[in-house]
Amino acid sequence: MNVMRTTLDILKPLYSDGIEIVDAGAYIGDLTIPLAQLPCVKRVYAFEPQPEVREILQSNLLLNDVKNVEVLPYALGHMNAPISFTPNSALGSPGSTQMRLDDEGEIKAEMRTLDSFDLNPAFIKADVEGMEMFLLNGGQETFKRSGPVLFYERDTVPVI
Repeated sequence: MNVMRTTLDILKPLYSDGIEIVDAGAYIGDLTIPLAQLPCVKRVYAFEPQPEVREILQSNLLLNDVKNVEVLPYALGHMNAPISFTPNSALGSPGSTQMRLDDEGEIKAEMRTLDSFDLNPAFIKADVEGMEMFLLNGGQETFKRSGPVLFYERDTVPVI
């Protein structure tokens, strides 16, 4: 969080009306909430495709009285299509999954490209469980248009 806060402080003078953030893989809001509470942040678009996890995220936003977050029920990737998840209990976290592009996973969701939302984020935080390259491929126009700083967790879990 300190690295993200410092980065946003550096960006702040460039965005007088506030910084917009995309939080891809928002999970329960453990980073979404502190990011949204920073004075320089105008809006956070929190993408979380897992229904049970997303419910906890929304509850946490209410508990913390955070109103500048829009929760979106999508996985960000390289195409607009249905997907499914299989929880990876070996990793010990409900946020740890393996994503599939078929109907065999336990949790059904929708993948969308970042470009399909026509957002202009200055900063993108991504924790997308091995889908990093797919997110980048689906956001080429957004990256060209907005030139956001990308902060991501690199995951080595095999996907798709």
